[in-house]
Amino acid sequence: MIQGIIAAAGQASRINGIPKFLLPLTGSDNYLLNRTINILNDSGADLISIGLSDYTYNISKPFIDGLNAQQVKTKTMNETILKLINKDAEIFVCVMPDTYFDNPDGVSKSVEMLKKSSAIASINLWKARPSQIGSVGQVEIDSDLVKTVKDKDSSCVFPYVWGTVAWKIELNEYIFPEDPHIGYAVQKAVEDGKQVNYVLNDGSYFDCGTVEQYWKLVNYLTKGIKAE
Repeated sequence: MIQGIIAAAGQASRINGIPKFLLPLTGSDNYLLNRTINILNDSGADLISIGLSDYTYNISKPFIDGLNAQQVKTKTMNETILKLINKDAEIFVCVMPDTYFDNPDGVSKSVEMLKKSSAIASINLWKARPSQIGSVGQVEIDSDLVKTVKDKDSSCVFPYVWGTVAWKIELNEYIFPEDPHIGYAVQKAVEDGKQVNYVLNDGSYFDCGTVEQYWKLVNYLTKGIKAE
C-alpha cells in the first residue's frame, strides 16, 4: 500500500492565521490542498492521511472530505508524520501542504524509482533561486544519489532545493519527533550510508509560508513573472 501524508497541523501564524494549504490558485486546482491531493492520487496513493490541529481542522472541514483526517497536537512536522503513519503501508509520500511546484509528475517518478531500486527514499529537486538560499532545504547530489541535505543555512552553496519525499519503511527509524521536518530524516539516512535517489525537475518551487513568498507565486501564475 502507498500512503500519501499531508502534515498540516500548524497554526498558520506566519500568514495571519489563514491555513496556508487553503491559499487559492488559478486553474482547476483551485487551492493548494486540492493540488496536493491530486498529486498524491496521481502518484498511486491508496490512502491519503492529513494531520490537522484543532484550529486547522475546524476551518478545513469543507475541504477534507474523503481524506483520512486526524486531529493531532504536535510541535513538529515529523511528530505529525509519525502519528499518521499506517502500519500496512510499504511506501509513503509526503508533499508539503504549503508548497507549489512545476512538473508535479516528478512525485510519481520518485515512487516508481523506489519500487525498482535499493534506495530507501527518493526526493524531488528544483534549481534553487537566489532568494531561496538559506530559507529552504538545499541539496548536494553526486551522480544519481543524494549526498547532503542542509536546512536553512545562509552560507550553503548547494544548487538545489528539495520539495517532496517518498520513502520505504526503512526510513521511519530516522524520523525523530523532535526534528522539524522529514528532510532531517533524509540527511540522517544518508549519513548512515543509506541510498537516497532523486528526480531533478525543470521549473520552479515555491514555499508559500509567508505572504511575500505566496505573492511571488501569484505573480508567477497570473503574470508569468519568474521569481528571483
